Amino acid sequence: MRRIFVPLHGPDDARSLLHLAGRLASPFGAQIEAAFVSDATGLDQDPPDATEVRAVFDAWSAALAAEQSPVRADWHEITDGVVYASASLGRASDLIVTRSLGRVVEEERVLHAGRSERGFRDALLASGRLTLLAPSGRIDADAMLDHVVVAWDGSAGAAHALGQSLALLARASAVRVVIIGRSTVGVRARKAIESYVGLYNPGTKLLVQENAHRQTGRALLDTMRQERTSLVVMGVCGRSHPAGATGTLGGTILKVIEESRIPILTAT
Repeated sequence: MRRIFVPLHGPDDARSLLHLAGRLASPFGAQIEAAFVSDATGLDQDPPDATEVRAVFDAWSAALAAEQSPVRADWHEITDGVVYASASLGRASDLIVTRSLGRVVEEERVLHAGRSERGFRDALLASGRLTLLAPSGRIDADAMLDHVVVAWDGSAGAAHALGQSLALLARASAVRVVIIGRSTVGVRARKAIESYVGLYNPGTKLLVQENAHRQTGRALLDTMRQERTSLVVMGVCGRSHPAGATGTLGGTILKVIEESRIPILTAT
């Protein structure tokens, strides 16, 4: 991992997201590209001033230098809107770290949505890159790789998210590949995915859960709680959605975004 992009929309988010990105970047000596994305539509009410966010960035960057951290960071101010930010910087990065809003604005409402809503949807559905969705509230950045769950349903979406996450999974303390429903993935395929992830993290274990709820999202949330999950890796599109369909979200990830307070690592 060489470059992490962090879109910033306000000073409060900036503090937590930069700290989180810095912890992820440190083992790799990765470059962080932090960008304040201004509102080009005028739809945001009381938008923060760029100088407030820049002050947070400067203080955080100075602390990195004082710690002699291998992480280096650059500042950008983007005035051409959120889509431009994703295209110019997000797609030229290994990872996007952004704030999860707990919901995804519907496609028909995008033109009337605020900057944060558009930015979240853009990172999730249009970036084409590995994206960390950080929930609101305190996140223990140092413990984020302690107990990682990989939600596996054998789909192309799950495989894409997993493939882009392997560098981070290799540094996790514990990895659980979770399959919801015994009929979802065959026995041979289960062994194959466990051994594959195990090539990157020898501590990988497979966990197959019965889907008693008949709703995969709810069963996955219950398993995440039982496993004391610190990070979940999952695809944007599940088995019932065509991979690569822009604007399409699987019901499972929607459920996790809405109800979980655990960071989500995904990719489109």
